Amino acid sequence: MEKIVIGGAAFIFGLGELKEAFEGLGYQVSFIEAPFMNDYTEIEEKNLVHFAADLEEEGILIPMSEYWITKAMENKRARISKKALEASRSKVYFSKLMKENSEKVPSLVSVEEACEGFLEGKKYIVKPEGLYSGYGVRLVESKTDLENALEKCAGVKTHSLKLFGINNKTPVIWENSEGREYSADCFIYGGKMEVVRVCKKIITLIHGNPCTAAIQLIPCTEKIQFALEKWNSILFDKNDISFSQFDFIDEGDNLVPVDFACRVGGGMADLLKMAGNPYASAVKKMAGGEENLTNENVHGYPTQLNYLPVKSGKIKDLSFETLTEKTLYNKKIGDFVPESPSSVASRIATGFGYFASLDEIPVEKLLLGDRFIGNWKKV
Repeated sequence: MEKIVIGGAAFIFGLGELKEAFEGLGYQVSFIEAPFMNDYTEIEEKNLVHFAADLEEEGILIPMSEYWITKAMENKRARISKKALEASRSKVYFSKLMKENSEKVPSLVSVEEACEGFLEGKKYIVKPEGLYSGYGVRLVESKTDLENALEKCAGVKTHSLKLFGINNKTPVIWENSEGREYSADCFIYGGKMEVVRVCKKIITLIHGNPCTAAIQLIPCTEKIQFALEKWNSILFDKNDISFSQFDFIDEGDNLVPVDFACRVGGGMADLLKMAGNPYASAVKKMAGGEENLTNENVHGYPTQLNYLPVKSGKIKDLSFETLTEKTLYNKKIGDFVPESPSSVASRIATGFGYFASLDEIPVEKLLLGDRFIGNWKKV
């Protein structure tokens, strides 16, 4: 019996159930996580997890996080195509691959082309090549915005990037796609795909940085299912075993993929738990089992609200109005927060509830400024 090693146990939940699901496909399963993750998060079912900085046992690696994608690229123990691995770390290569297979994607533009476009009222997105979680992403509308964004983008350096073995490459400029943003996770096995989850987002701009203010777990439509099947077929080979994560824009006529990684999306564990265990469910369905998820109740769809800082400083007050019955506080009074929150770690709090539509959410109440955050000067 072949063995699967799932790398990144800190980024998922329901490990016991997921282990049983893979056993239904005929695999032995073990879980591994880097020791430093103990400093960043509480890991569920810790008794099932082996802690090591690298693979110490035989088996097919399935990466669930950026750290383990790095290890998959280094040790070649994953059963993931070279295309998918490379596309995970290069937005330029991902875009090129999609375009070569007749998929609409935002075009890469030069500084000169962007400056000409500004004269016509166009907007562009500046992104660091190869990073993740919104680090350094900026929407720009002028030459000055562009110059500032390129400088900041090139200078993105964080402790987590160093830990995960990721290098910030040359910043790139893209056409801006207008429309509702979505994200989705899939499970790839034997040339087939099962959808793990689909989420609809509210994206708000904070100092030019696109930030996720709300995210809602929704059923997968036929339109989305068809697009995900096509994108995954471009990236993965028939014998691959992997999860995949896409961000995409609904422009009306087209679903436009803007980002990809051969892992699952992060920062949504509590939201996904509202529906059951989507990871195990997708694997069970691949093995011929039935889906055991609940995406909706009488009140609407499972929804996560992110309370975000709009200025840099130390938190002085946490008595802001909450919009759901359940709220988890990610920060405490005295913690520093950045004015351009670009990752899960930047959230002040997260709320969880059911909404029939994202349009019901008063986004302005999720953005926290002077009343709650004190002034701060960089030393």
